[in-house]
Amino acid sequence: MAATLTVTGPTLTLGASTVAAGGVLTATLSNGPGTVSEWVGLYCPSTSVDQAYLQWKYLNNTQTLPGSGVTSATVTFVAPATVGVACNVRWFGGGGKLATSSAVTVANPVPTVTALTPASIAAGSAAFALTVTGTGFVSGAVVQVDGSARVTTVSSSTSVTAALLATDVAATGTHTITVVNPTPGGGSSAGATLTVIPPPVAPTGVFTNPIHCIHANGYN
Repeated sequence: MAATLTVTGPTLTLGASTVAAGGVLTATLSNGPGTVSEWVGLYCPSTSVDQAYLQWKYLNNTQTLPGSGVTSATVTFVAPATVGVACNVRWFGGGGKLATSSAVTVANPVPTVTALTPASIAAGSAAFALTVTGTGFVSGAVVQVDGSARVTTVSSSTSVTAALLATDVAATGTHTITVVNPTPGGGSSAGATLTVIPPPVAPTGVFTNPIHCIHANGYN
């Protein structure tokens, strides 16, 4: 029976199809020739010519020439800040291009919510500003109350403020507060709870002013 010889050339894969702006992009290289001077470049946009790399590294994940070559490696790059741009990674060695990765898109992150201010408010209160603290808030992020959007101001990547309506807190109960980042990427945070508590109860009963008692001896 004849034996089958399978020859596998260099392969270059990325850890995900999207990456957050400023996030870490991981490239995995395998089946290379093992030349010491091999290097990889990050190209954004992915249509850039080979000479127009954004970042580059040797296979030791630094810009210092390694002492020996390797046939496989993991190299990381920092994604650019431009949301929506498509990038790829290319592997060079021996005077030519060994492999090109698929494209990865720089996308907005999924936000997280860690705190609400205030976290509770009395039923019947007027419209108010709700401050949401968390991470990953981007321009265009929207606060939702039980899935309905409210006018939102993004102060920073960790703080947004929403204009809640008087009708949001007209009755006691709880509401789910989320923050939604726009596409590409993005999406909704997990929910945080805003509690609407009963309003203060007005005191009831008959109150009289204290009086002094006059005793027969003339003293109070």
